[in-house]
Amino acid sequence: MVQISPIEYKEDAAAPPYQPEQQSYTHDEGHPPAPVAPPEIPARTVGGQPLQYAQPSQPIQPSQSSQMQSTNVINVTTENRSGGVYVNPHSCLSWISFWCCFWPVGLCAILKSREAQRAAKLGYPDEAKRLSKSAKRYACCSICLVISLAILAGIGVAIYRFVILES
Repeated sequence: MVQISPIEYKEDAAAPPYQPEQQSYTHDEGHPPAPVAPPEIPARTVGGQPLQYAQPSQPIQPSQSSQMQSTNVINVTTENRSGGVYVNPHSCLSWISFWCCFWPVGLCAILKSREAQRAAKLGYPDEAKRLSKSAKRYACCSICLVISLAILAGIGVAIYRFVILES
């Protein structure tokens, strides 16, 4: 979880008055104004480092029967704010297994999911992956346990209705 520090406002400081940009266009009668160059777009960065685009190993040769198609390959590693690699903690699955399935096992899944988030935030990707798999395993066990109990309850009701009540 990322903590955002509150913005400090100074009561004495007054905002400067709004002054719109003043642009004047001069053009001849009947001619539109000259085009203005677009503003320069800053380079994209991930984790403070500029994006590096992978170059193809060999140029693409267009065939004579088709038009040339351009292909861009971008290699991006997803990083969280602390610099560690992102690991899916399966927190949504854990909460669903807690509220909709067998809650004691779902609670274990939630705890493992929280530990995985903490390990990823502290920069331990291997531990975070291990805990994430454990959270997923607990959540799936909770879901399978409820499905198994529902099937057994259905079989029990069917036996009671058709065997015991019929005799």
